[in-house]
Parts: sequence; structure tokens; C-alpha cells
Amino acid sequence: MLALRDVSVRLIDPETGVAVNALDRVFMEVEKGEAVVLVGESGAGKTTLLSVAAGLIRVTAGSVFVGGRELTWGDRGQDRWLRAKVGVAFQFPERSFFATTVREEVGLTASLLGWEPERVTAAVERALSAVGLSFNLLDRSPFTLSGGEKRRVALAAALAHEPELLLLDEPEVGMDLRGQKHVRELIQRLKNEGKALLVATHDVDAAMGWADRCVVLKKGRVADTLALTDPWPEGAGARLAPYSWDYTLLRRIYREAHARGWTLPDPHRARDRFLAALTARAKNPAAPGEAEDFPKPMEGPQ
Repeated sequence: MLALRDVSVRLIDPETGVAVNALDRVFMEVEKGEAVVLVGESGAGKTTLLSVAAGLIRVTAGSVFVGGRELTWGDRGQDRWLRAKVGVAFQFPERSFFATTVREEVGLTASLLGWEPERVTAAVERALSAVGLSFNLLDRSPFTLSGGEKRRVALAAALAHEPELLLLDEPEVGMDLRGQKHVRELIQRLKNEGKALLVATHDVDAAMGWADRCVVLKKGRVADTLALTDPWPEGAGARLAPYSWDYTLLRRIYREAHARGWTLPDPHRARDRFLAALTARAKNPAAPGEAEDFPKPMEGPQ
């Protein structure tokens, strides 16, 4: 559904005024029914890559394909076609809001595509339900909402016109635990429906329950690619540890519990179930003091 072939992008650094390689010879693909998580430090190129995939930034070299069609820039016919194929929600939603109400914002792309008003209304309500927002917000200004609500409005706007490819930039940031869980379940449902998803994040832990592959960006280049199979491939923990705040601790606990004969879900395929099962077992250990000598929390991955 999405393919980047030897893509490079040079942009002017606003602080120095010097041209830098925001992306450097990137190769990657995302298929229908697949969710790929994109990780890397700030400035690694994640948002730039999403913008290129959405047709918002012109490549300096290489080719970008969406739905088998190579993108060109400045083609108005392609712009309309691409708008229908792709849904985008960036990290700071208020920067991309255009409408005065949530109703108009969520239905904006569908309206621009020429959908009938009744179809737009149904799509807006469907999208709001999908992201867990109340219809009571429909006539509110999206700019007056909380950070988590703004992010959900942006997600709803990306979903409403039923695109085949979704590009999401830090979709869980600013949400409470309930909202984060809702987003993860939504991504899994979209994947099951055959959507292609490319999701950027600083924290790979949040993606473990739904991601099929992880692409690591470093200084604009693809530094690593891992298939998040079950069981995990050899060495995956060490390769992802810089982007995982609790990976090391949870895996140590999991291994020690397994050695004691405890049956627990894998912490990075089903973290919520793992923590619930671990808590229940720790409250009722098989032997006195058994739960007291588990590894203690550490300051980030080691």
C-alpha cells in the first residue's frame, strides 16, 4: 500500500539555515492489513517520513508509491486521489485544524471529496464513535478542547473518509490511560479491517500489542527493522531498548516468573494482561516471600 524507494529529503534547518538530510536513502513498505511502528529520537525523521508518505513534502531523490501509484508533486488530480486514499493525524493536531466546529473538522475531507451531506454526517458520527468521543462535542470548537480530545478529533478526521492508508504521529500523547487503551484497540481493529498503518512514536512499548514490524530511524536513515513476531527474534530486546522505558524490567520479571513455573502472558504482546496476572499472582504467592525478591524498578532501560 505504501512503498518508499531510495527516498532522500534535504531541508533547511531553521536554526542554522544549513541544508540537512532529513531523510537519507530510505527504503520501506507497509502492506494492507499491516501496522508498522516508526521509532527514533526527536529529529530522527519520523514526522518528515509521514509527511512524505502523505504527499506533503517533495522528495529530493527516490520514489514514493501509494496504492501502486507513484507520487508526483503539483498534480491536482493526484492530490484529490491521494486525499481519498490517505488519512493523516499529526502530533500537534491544533496546527492542522481548519474548521470552527468539531462536526466540520471531522467531516472536512469527506466534504472536499464531494460526499453528499447525509453521507458526511453519518461518517462524522461513525468516526467520533470509533475514537470514543461524545456527540455533545459536535458543535464545540476543536480549539477549546483538552489535549486528549483534540488528538481524538484529529484521529476521527483522519478516519472519517475511510482511507486505506493511515499515517499517525504520536497518537497516544496527551491521553489518559483509558484513552491510550482505546487508541491501541482502535489501531488493532483498523488493521483487522485491512487498513495499512504507519505509526510514529517515541515509546515502542505502547505499540507491542498491535505492531507487526518496527522501523528504527536514526538521523534520517533506517537504522534497523524488526519483525515483532511471537516469540521475539533473537536480540530484539537489546535493539529496541533505547526506545523502551520498561522493556528491560518487564522482561527480567517475565523470565524469573517463567523460571518459577508461573504462566503469564508475554509483557510486550499483552502488557495489560501481564500486569494484571502478575499483580494477582504476587498477592497470592505460592510460598511466603516469593514475590518480594523480583527485580526492582530501574531508571530506564539498561
